[in-house]
Amino acid sequence: MIHIPLFTVGILQAERKRRRMQEGREGNAYRKRRFWVIGVFTYVLLTGVLVQFLMLPLCLPSMDCGNGLIRGSDAAGFHRVAVKQMTAMHAGGWTVWTLRPEGQSVAGIASVLYAVTGIAEPWLMLPVNAAIWAFSAWLLFLILRPLTGADSRAFLCSLPLVAGPSALPFLTQIHKDPFIIAGTLVLWFALIRIMEGRKAGLRLKDGLRVLAWITAGLFLLWIGRPYLMFFALLGWAITGVTLLLSDLVQRRFSRMAWFVVLLASFISCALMRTRAAQDYATVGSETPQWAAKESNRYEYRSSGLGVVDSLFGRMVTMRAIYLQVYPDARSKLDEDVSMGSAFQVVAYLPRAVQILFWAPFPSAWVGGVGNNLLASVVYVETAIRYLLFPGLVWLGWRQRRCLSFWLPILFFIPWGVIYVITTPNLGTLIRVRYSLVMIMAALGLAGSMMLMDAVRRRRTSG
Repeated sequence: MIHIPLFTVGILQAERKRRRMQEGREGNAYRKRRFWVIGVFTYVLLTGVLVQFLMLPLCLPSMDCGNGLIRGSDAAGFHRVAVKQMTAMHAGGWTVWTLRPEGQSVAGIASVLYAVTGIAEPWLMLPVNAAIWAFSAWLLFLILRPLTGADSRAFLCSLPLVAGPSALPFLTQIHKDPFIIAGTLVLWFALIRIMEGRKAGLRLKDGLRVLAWITAGLFLLWIGRPYLMFFALLGWAITGVTLLLSDLVQRRFSRMAWFVVLLASFISCALMRTRAAQDYATVGSETPQWAAKESNRYEYRSSGLGVVDSLFGRMVTMRAIYLQVYPDARSKLDEDVSMGSAFQVVAYLPRAVQILFWAPFPSAWVGGVGNNLLASVVYVETAIRYLLFPGLVWLGWRQRRCLSFWLPILFFIPWGVIYVITTPNLGTLIRVRYSLVMIMAALGLAGSMMLMDAVRRRRTSG
């Protein structure tokens, strides 16, 4: 009779030991993830200080326009607008504050910091950029962790986006791109949650949680560039088609997933109706006279396709406007390509995808390295992304049946293609495509690790 309680005590002791070990592992994982977020925050903050106070004024004085800002960048204009609004706030109080003075939200945010502290210096935005970037790094970790299977690998695979050198021109300055990249990652994460949750059946609580993520992501995008709400509607349409096809194949209706997508579309429409977004609604609606006179390649001929003609015609006209507004841009792309009809725009789409993911091309690297520091950094970064492409293909093949992997890619690739058509300048394109290509690079690094593991296992088994 005495053996039974002793045996029971042994089981209880073993269970307590197992729980302590489990709690220890969870505690270590939590500490690692917290260290990762704090490390990214510190990296951005220190790098910004280094660039603004040492590199620009001492090492690259030709690029320094004062206040730690890069000459010729948008940041100098944002700072000027922020100082102007701060002065108005000091004179007229907080009632004169607006989020978008002269249409620039990041200037409105900077003006708050200037007004509160009484210091009109761009370095005040560095902690804001660092916090947003740390949040983005955490989100990317959440996206990559299920694919990589280990925290250490997820951290490593996050580096292409987190530490990509082409991000420094906007991370260390006053810029809107950190907000947009964070919003992109929030939506990427939410789209994964939608498609994974529908397998197990999304409950109301889960659906509301995903909807909260989507709302936060759309709001971040709206802060950065309000016209992205038009892009978001296109993305939700693609999501709806994907859900419909999946429901037809699986012969079941994903009620909660549809509820989330429809509400997300409604939120996008609501943000699209705001004054900030409507200011962009008429851009490209007609060809300006000065653009039409300059060359007939800007004249879009109707193909009788209704909505398609309206969309393509506006994109072509915006391309013309961009080329005219920035005639001295040094990295123009396909400036002389004609897009006078829907057929020509569709014919250009493969080239647009090519530019989106692989520009600048190797032909530009040969004479470009060393002539310009920023260009050299972009060339090296592009070469590394090329090396990660086989891993991305491998991962895509492994995840070929996984809609949660493919839906975010289908959601955001049309955004990048539209940018290529309407923004025919590589310098601008590098910024606006950053989140997409660097998430793909992160996935490529994850796929490369998986490919090496598969090769290693094959050699071991052989």
